[in-house]
Amino acid sequence: MLSKTLCVLALSLLTLCGCTTLTKEYASSPPEQTSIVVVGYFDPSRTEWERDALRFQRSLNAELRASGAFAEVRSSVPRSLPADALVINGTVLDAYGGNDLAQAVLGLGGPSAQVEVRVSDGQDRVLLVFNQGSLIARKHLDVRSWSPLEVSNLMDDLAADAAHAITRWREGKPINDTLF
Repeated sequence: MLSKTLCVLALSLLTLCGCTTLTKEYASSPPEQTSIVVVGYFDPSRTEWERDALRFQRSLNAELRASGAFAEVRSSVPRSLPADALVINGTVLDAYGGNDLAQAVLGLGGPSAQVEVRVSDGQDRVLLVFNQGSLIARKHLDVRSWSPLEVSNLMDDLAADAAHAITRWREGKPINDTLF
């Protein structure tokens, strides 16, 4: 009973400390209008991260569509773009799967993920660059239904936070350097 209480306390503390970090590298003013947002290619940077890069790309697309902040969200870059289009690309910098045994026994050794996101305009000028990283998937913080964490859960969380940051930037609001 004491060990379960300690686990709940540790997870609560980690939740309060923040699960996802966002570090802004570069930000210019957003365009006045945006007709199309295209979620382009996310480079896996390592062959074994291809599935994770695709998961992030799909989740980001879905989150941007669900936000309703943009009139049109596309999943592939057309040959020609209007001048007021935004293109989102990036790189998966880390997609460590973790160790299920270490997670179960020690509560440590879980997955980690880090993604760099770049937003460009229709003329390929970079407008926004930020890095995001995560160690704990928010969906798995309920100890009663604990299951080993998966990198795909982290990618979903990072995509949701990226969509939120892009939407805030597009609206002229500041994006936090660290999300809690």
